[in-house]
Amino acid sequence: MDPFSPRDEARLDYWFWKFHVGELAFLVDLIVRRGAGTAEVRVSQWLRGTGRVVHQETREWSASDSEIRIGETTLQPGGRSVGSAEDISWDLTWTAGRVLSGLRGLVARVQPFDTTIVVWPDAVFSGSVTVGTERFDVREIPGALYHYWGRRLPDRWVWLSATQFEGHPNRRVEGVFGVRTRLFGRVPMPTAVSILWTTDSDLREELVGNVNAMIGVKPLASGVTIDARGIGKRHRLTASWGEVPPNDIGEGIIQTMHGDLTFDDLEAVPGTVGLEVRGYPSPLRPG
Repeated sequence: MDPFSPRDEARLDYWFWKFHVGELAFLVDLIVRRGAGTAEVRVSQWLRGTGRVVHQETREWSASDSEIRIGETTLQPGGRSVGSAEDISWDLTWTAGRVLSGLRGLVARVQPFDTTIVVWPDAVFSGSVTVGTERFDVREIPGALYHYWGRRLPDRWVWLSATQFEGHPNRRVEGVFGVRTRLFGRVPMPTAVSILWTTDSDLREELVGNVNAMIGVKPLASGVTIDARGIGKRHRLTASWGEVPPNDIGEGIIQTMHGDLTFDDLEAVPGTVGLEVRGYPSPLRPG
């Protein structure tokens, strides 16, 4: 099945994308909650460092291989979305590039975890976004695109996304770490699930905790450190919330797109990193 396609058997189906354009940090979730019979367009944005979250929920939705429609917002697998939420609107196209997933073979078919995730870390966006009366032209902006689905959201996770590194325009770092989930919706996983994806031109690495790597998560007063060790590979990531207050987007999720990240000896462009947590107590949560 196309990794972009909706999963009719899933109680939850999420698609989201994120990028920075000018003084706007822009993230949109399209959420189908089949268990409740509802769907939602959720926009998490920061305009000149001021955060805002918009929720637009409806029972008017459909999801097929050719189009996801939530109210007046549409998402097409060919790489286009046209939509709006309150005074925010967009008309975007993208090229997705390679798709990455931490699950392969029989495990990918069985999908034992409560949530299955795929990511397009090389997505490039074009089009426009309008916030109020202010229009932002989007011209081949790097970003990331995700699709995840399953029985329920995990109880706990850390998400990192970095698409801008000075001097390394093709470097991408994406990951979910310390994920506490269940097997087939019943038995709690005895260990946390962690997946690190990193790409740079033709290089592609996928490190999966307890499969081909050992991945540790250490909360800090201002963020988190990730240590990932695979065969012949070792990476350290240190992420912080940065200077801009994060958004509380609901469902216990705290999120920023103005975080900072050091990946080994590389630094992402300050204030451009996605960092999100759910279910973690202080000190990982800001404030």
